[in-house]
Amino acid sequence: MKSTLWISCGVVIVGLMIGSWWLMDSAPDQDAQAQTVRQNEQGQSQEVSTTLVNEPSSASMAKATIDEKRELVRQCWDDTMPQSSDYADDDLSDALFNALANGTPYELLMQQAPTDNTSNYQMQLMRAWRYQQLLAQGYTDDESGHSSSDNEYLNSLSEQQRKIMVVEEKASQDFYTLTEQVKPLLNLNDAAFAEQTSDLTLSSGQFVGFMLQGLAPEKLALLLDRVAPQELTAQPLVINFTSSIPFLNIADYAAYALDVPLLQKLAERGVYPSQVDGVIGPIDRALLHRRMGQDDDQNVLAAVQYLVENGYKVAVSSAEDKEYLGSSLLNMQWVTVADEVKNYLMSHQATVPGVSTPPVTNPEIKAAISKKTLQIANVSEQRQRCTELAEQQLDAEGLMPFTQINELMGQLAEKYQGEALLDALQAEDPVLAALYEDHNTTRARGAHEQQLREALLSQDPVVALTELLQTTPLDSVDTSIVLMQLVRSPELLEAWNSRLQPVAPESLSALSYTRSDNLQYLVEQGFDLTVQDAHGDNLYSVFFNNAPDSVQWLLAEHIDPFSNRYGPDGLDYALDKSYIDNQLFAGTAQILQACLSLEPSHLRRMARLKQYRPEVYQALLALDPTIKLSDDIKPNVMLSINY
Repeated sequence: MKSTLWISCGVVIVGLMIGSWWLMDSAPDQDAQAQTVRQNEQGQSQEVSTTLVNEPSSASMAKATIDEKRELVRQCWDDTMPQSSDYADDDLSDALFNALANGTPYELLMQQAPTDNTSNYQMQLMRAWRYQQLLAQGYTDDESGHSSSDNEYLNSLSEQQRKIMVVEEKASQDFYTLTEQVKPLLNLNDAAFAEQTSDLTLSSGQFVGFMLQGLAPEKLALLLDRVAPQELTAQPLVINFTSSIPFLNIADYAAYALDVPLLQKLAERGVYPSQVDGVIGPIDRALLHRRMGQDDDQNVLAAVQYLVENGYKVAVSSAEDKEYLGSSLLNMQWVTVADEVKNYLMSHQATVPGVSTPPVTNPEIKAAISKKTLQIANVSEQRQRCTELAEQQLDAEGLMPFTQINELMGQLAEKYQGEALLDALQAEDPVLAALYEDHNTTRARGAHEQQLREALLSQDPVVALTELLQTTPLDSVDTSIVLMQLVRSPELLEAWNSRLQPVAPESLSALSYTRSDNLQYLVEQGFDLTVQDAHGDNLYSVFFNNAPDSVQWLLAEHIDPFSNRYGPDGLDYALDKSYIDNQLFAGTAQILQACLSLEPSHLRRMARLKQYRPEVYQALLALDPTIKLSDDIKPNVMLSINY
């Protein structure tokens, strides 16, 4: 994956991300539903803390400068963020805990999730249940002497939520102690590992915790023998893991992890994935597995085939007159199912009609859900207003909305293919070429992911990684992982430089998070700053977007700003950075000096400075008075740097 995403509507995208986080994966049609709730329950509106506040008017936007417009849009999005009172006022967690404490089965509460806010509901339910179970195991929620007692976020929560966090932290410390006990044994052969862990007794939750850490299948199989018999079918109490997907036993986690060998071993012990026909089952969990690339589509297919062969089926649900595979309980209409998986399920008649889940009957839970729905509706209105303001901002700056950028890429993709397409995109604007490469990069897993994980889990990760690098040829994805470790542990540099059959990393983004002292150490010890990723991008693309101060390192080491064939070059970035900051980028003179000839993309960015930032344009001319722009050169309509 490329390190950055170049878009002209950065504020819009950031805003949408903020809104999506607060809305917790709500469905798009929730606005109409929320409006009905608002009309029927107007009496609650005074209790909701998230309201439409500080909305800038169209008139104020019209009078504002470019920078003032951006600030108005940014402030609009900030006003959609939850406040401390929102955390403390969220009653759903308390209501679910009370229902569990009063004897309502977890499975019933799981099925009563509201369709318009199911992700948040399921996560709150998992945490409430986990809290109840941890208390039963003897953990206390006494906050005295708690390490986070002065934490501002913790203090903003309700008393019940604080207690949940305290209990979880205590249980987490115990699980960490257990992992530290097992960690040194992972380098042993299987026979020695089995002997050294023979006295170990694990709960189902502890076993799943090790599974989620990515232990080698052989070691995981041996740890399965250490799970107490009565725990094999118990609902796993997993520390440091909260999901919107309900899991009722170890096999449910194995289905989600696409681990067919583990499913087979569990079946030998009489442990099978849970299934509520037409509602949720192991195929749903397999389809919800987070895909990392085409290889995982194959793993999903293999897991689905195993499950179908063992009699499992998946629900066919519907939303807005559209059918989809998977549970309505989990909003699976947004899940992309690979065609080969879909065809297999259909050809083997492995589907059943989806069924409606039972309505929420608990009054306390109903009231909490209604309150949250009203909050969501208010935030949704604010989000729509912010989107409109952001569109006005883009129009005022002569920048192209992201939808139009996508349309333009699509039009060019219909006319050209391969390198001809990249050349056409580059000619239109280097940002398009970079975007296209980013969109069409395979999100795959590395070939040696398991070996890397084992090295990182070993007692001395630096020694283990060094041995792996010098004996195993890694692919570009693996190399990106190693680069991240190099950033964390600069002492790995010698091993990095002596890699067996080195290839370019898939991404250089890890270097944008390097502390200045680590970067200085790496450079002094001989790290090659001319490194490029697998797509030919250099460090300018990474640093300009994520760590602009580090660009000076590249210039000081005389790293060529124009070494990449596709995508923005150093001068494109410097000019866009100057436009965004309303001051000439400090390294512009040195980059100009290295420029053999001005490209059309450079001239268009200079035209943008001339039209929208005349003072910055004059500063540019002072650097190079020979720069001449004809009147027919129009400003660029997309920027290479997010803002």
